[in-house]
Amino acid sequence: MADIAWTDVVNIAATSQQAATLTAILTSAQTEILAYVNAAFECGYFDGEDGVEYARARALLAAHYAVMQSSSTLPAGPVVGEEAFGLQRSYAPPPMLAWIAHPETSFGRMFDEIVHGRPNRAGIVT
Repeated sequence: MADIAWTDVVNIAATSQQAATLTAILTSAQTEILAYVNAAFECGYFDGEDGVEYARARALLAAHYAVMQSSSTLPAGPVVGEEAFGLQRSYAPPPMLAWIAHPETSFGRMFDEIVHGRPNRAGIVT
């Protein structure tokens, strides 16, 4: 499979107001986001491993996650829950929050347009 690179993500946003945000994302965050989107998609739902639509969908989702991560008000660090006085509270990790909030970014909305245009949507992202 032809993985996308961060340059693909930045290029998809070249004319966007958020292009500067994507170039400023930390390398470690880029690596995490790319690892997820390059592994999470089932290419059979799109136009194949080397398909243009397949690469575009992954780049859009990566851009969405990056913008959500950069504008997030979540505390730093991997806090996933807390407990005090016998009460417990857990939090969704950032990728789950970003997944739910696709309409929050232009990239998420464009990703949704691609996915909703597929005849077999279930199972596109694992």
